[in-house]
Amino acid sequence: MSQEWTRREFVAASAAAGLGLLGVADVDDKALSKPMPMRTLGRTKARVSVIGFGSAPLGHSFQSQETFDRVVGEAIDLGVNYIDTATIYDVAQERLGSIVKPRRDKLFVVTKTRGMSKDRVLATIEESLRLLKTDYLDLVHLHNIGDFDVEKFGDPDSPLSGLKEARKQGKLRFIGVSGHQRVQKMADAVATGEIDVVMPALNFVDQHIYAYETRVLPVARKQRAGIVAMKVLGGAPNFAYRNPVPAFVPKEHINDAIRYALSLEGVTTAVIGFNFVEQVRQAVAVAKTFKRLTSEETTRLSNEGRRLASAWGLHLGPV
Repeated sequence: MSQEWTRREFVAASAAAGLGLLGVADVDDKALSKPMPMRTLGRTKARVSVIGFGSAPLGHSFQSQETFDRVVGEAIDLGVNYIDTATIYDVAQERLGSIVKPRRDKLFVVTKTRGMSKDRVLATIEESLRLLKTDYLDLVHLHNIGDFDVEKFGDPDSPLSGLKEARKQGKLRFIGVSGHQRVQKMADAVATGEIDVVMPALNFVDQHIYAYETRVLPVARKQRAGIVAMKVLGGAPNFAYRNPVPAFVPKEHINDAIRYALSLEGVTTAVIGFNFVEQVRQAVAVAKTFKRLTSEETTRLSNEGRRLASAWGLHLGPV
C-alpha cells in the first residue's frame, strides 16, 4: 500500500470526526482533483503554487514526525510546491530535510534567518542547508524585517550583505524580507531595489490595522518584487502552537480570507500554517476553484474586517 493511499485513507477516516472540531468545511473531492494553479513570483520568474505550506505550527518537537510527514505529504500530493520554514521554527527544517531531499527539483524551498550580521546570516544559511539536506535554497528572508536596522543595509557587515554573499556563492537564489509589524521598515527595505520577494501579513482584517496593502504592496509592485501573503487567516492567537486552536479569522470567513489574499494585485501565493490534513484540503480546494472577489464581496468583507479590527488590536506587534 502506497504512502499516498495511506494518507487518503486517513483523511476519509478522520474527516467526520475532525471537521467540526477543527472549524473547517467539508471539501468536494472533485475540487481537489483539479490542477493546482501556478503563478509567477515577480521578477524571480519562478512558478509556484498559489498555496504555500507554512511549517511553523507542526515544526515543533512536541508535534509528532508522523503527523508532520502526513500533512506535508498531503499538501505536496495536492500540488503545493512552495515550502516555507525558518531557523526559529524549532525542528521544522530538520523534519523537512527527508521530504525535500528526494523531491528537490520539484519544490521551491524557502527559509528565513534572524541573523543580525553578515557572518551570522552566512552561518544560519549553512545550518539551513545541512538540515534541509540541500545544496541551495530558493529564497531566504530576513525574518521579521521590523526588527532589523534597514538604514544600515549598505554596510559591509549588514545582514543584507550576508544574503548577497550567499547568493554569490550559489547557496541561495533570491533574497526576501518577511514582516508583520513596523510596516514602514518593510517599505523602506523593498524600496532599496535589493529585495526580490516580500512576505507581509495580508488579510481582510489587518488591512485596517497594519495596512500592508496600501503601504508596502505598491512599492513591491513598482520594484517588480514577488509578493507572498502570510497571516492570511490572522495567525495563531499569541503565536501559540502547542494546543492548536482556530486562527483569528472566524471559521465562516476562512474561504473568503484565502480568496482575499489571492485577489490582491501582485500576490503570487498565500502561505498558510497547517496543523491537519483537513485544513490543507480546504485551502487547496479554495485555490483550485478560485474566483476573485467581486466588488460587492470586497466591500462586505472589508466592512466585516473593520468591525473585527477593533477586537484584534495590535495582535502582531506595533505598527
